[in-house]
Amino acid sequence: MALRHFTQFHTDLDPDACVHHLDNSIDPWHRTPLSFSGFEGSKPVIGWIDGFEFRLRKRRYYRNDFAPQFHGNLKRDGRGTVVEGYFDVPHWAKVTMRIWLGIAVLMGTPVFCSTLRNLIRGTSHAQESILIGLLVPPALVLSGVLLPKFGLWLGRYEEKYILEFLQTALLASPSQITQRSPG
Repeated sequence: MALRHFTQFHTDLDPDACVHHLDNSIDPWHRTPLSFSGFEGSKPVIGWIDGFEFRLRKRRYYRNDFAPQFHGNLKRDGRGTVVEGYFDVPHWAKVTMRIWLGIAVLMGTPVFCSTLRNLIRGTSHAQESILIGLLVPPALVLSGVLLPKFGLWLGRYEEKYILEFLQTALLASPSQITQRSPG
């Protein structure tokens, strides 16, 4: 769940005009139970703007907390604005998965080892408890590793979509967009 990549591009609009264009192009980041996507409005991009900082995500009609979100910043440049940002998984999703994995390892390891020891010694007579003790702990750890990867895979086209959206909303030409991987 590491940072996927940075993006930077230039637009001839000033930062206030960029905020105005973004604000008119997105729906606010307000949850509602009366919507299929879980958010108010119907625009394809949902966002949050605070001064010259913003966060964007594609509207989805299913829950995927591991899909990338764009975290951006607008900086005044001599003849326009530099838009800098990066794609990342929400912080709370990363923390939740770390807690999940920690609990799964701390509680699952003793159960797995104890079950394996009883199986080797032949002291366990219930087949169901052996299967549960040998399969559930590794399955919990495996799900904690694979679930975020599956969420990123489901959201694999969203980064391109958000970049194209920003290009259109902020009137930036494709040659002005640069991407670099962390490292």
